[in-house]
Amino acid sequence: MPDQTFNRSSLEQRIIVYKLASMYYQDGVKVINDDRIRMLIDNIDFDNQHILTAIKMLEDSSLIDAKTLEQTEFDYNKLFVGPGKVKAPPYESVYRNPKRLLMQQETLAVRNFYRKLGIECKDNGSQPDDHLGLELEFMSYLLHCVLQEQNQQEQISQEQNSQEQILKEQNLQSQYLEVYKEFLEQHILQWVPKHCEQVLENSGSVICRAMALLLKGMMEVENSDRNVFIDLQGGKHDERTMQTF
Repeated sequence: MPDQTFNRSSLEQRIIVYKLASMYYQDGVKVINDDRIRMLIDNIDFDNQHILTAIKMLEDSSLIDAKTLEQTEFDYNKLFVGPGKVKAPPYESVYRNPKRLLMQQETLAVRNFYRKLGIECKDNGSQPDDHLGLELEFMSYLLHCVLQEQNQQEQISQEQNSQEQILKEQNLQSQYLEVYKEFLEQHILQWVPKHCEQVLENSGSVICRAMALLLKGMMEVENSDRNVFIDLQGGKHDERTMQTF
């Protein structure tokens, strides 16, 4: 099983960060101004300076007025949406393909990664599979599966079920962690840090900069915590459909 540093609290906080960032990249800055989202932000407790700074910035921006929100949305569109050439494209292929084009082999690699696990993105085709919001949703989904298996293990243990059942749940948890590790190393860490730097270089709004710092800090945490994973042989996975949180 994973090292004890990758515990329930660490899992839950990762899920919050990736869920929050996924919603931000798919639905826009308005989600950050939701009181329920801000309650989630209060539960993030990673000991990383960029994350701590991001949380403070988001807390300070909790009472932004309509004009500031409009300016933030303009900044968000300039960075990620358009019209025109965007400053920090939220697509993996742009950062990893020499021609910096959309829908290249990197996009197909991400799609195949989803599909080999029996996963199809909701509203398939509305966004390239390597859109950052979708990749982060996938990360959150995998960790949610890990947490579910952990809960199942605890329930089985309390009910004094057989050791064989406990080992089965442990194996499923390890499989999901292994997929998480592979996607993190083969995709997320290959381009998200650079994307965050582009946001910080081109953004003037507090919320957009805070979200870039939050994600940058999360990448630093992930990079330093990679040794908490163990290598296991893969197994069959249930077919799932990614849902928008």
